[in-house]
Amino acid sequence: MTELLLGNNCYYRNPCNASVTLAQDTFKTITSLKRLSLKFNNMTEVPQGLPPTLRQLDLSENKISHVSHLENLTNLKLLNLEWNCQRCDHAAQPFFPCPDNKSLTFDTDAFQKLRSLNLRGNSLYDLNTSFFPGSVRQLSDLHH
Repeated sequence: MTELLLGNNCYYRNPCNASVTLAQDTFKTITSLKRLSLKFNNMTEVPQGLPPTLRQLDLSENKISHVSHLENLTNLKLLNLEWNCQRCDHAAQPFFPCPDNKSLTFDTDAFQKLRSLNLRGNSLYDLNTSFFPGSVRQLSDLHH
């Protein structure tokens, strides 16, 4: 299996009043997985133990306030984090700010060899080259 779409399981139009959680070894046996979509799952953190074969990861429309656990994803080229930590007074759909209305934050090694990063619709106060150690030159698309 190279593609797995697990989105739209628990969100504002399908409320379950909980966050979708994944066990750390959920994807351990899927050694050829290249594209994983976990969008619209009300997730509050990046799942641990994602397979290093991933090239595309969609975590959009969740409630993730801190981006971590990506250090082993050395093949990751596209990361979609749009609409996590939203803050908007004129949104067309419900919005969910980060706790204490803080900005989305990142581990310093969160982005390694990305070519495309989508941060659209997030509450960002600061974005600088320290988020992209050694890889900022490879980033061809940054959506914010």
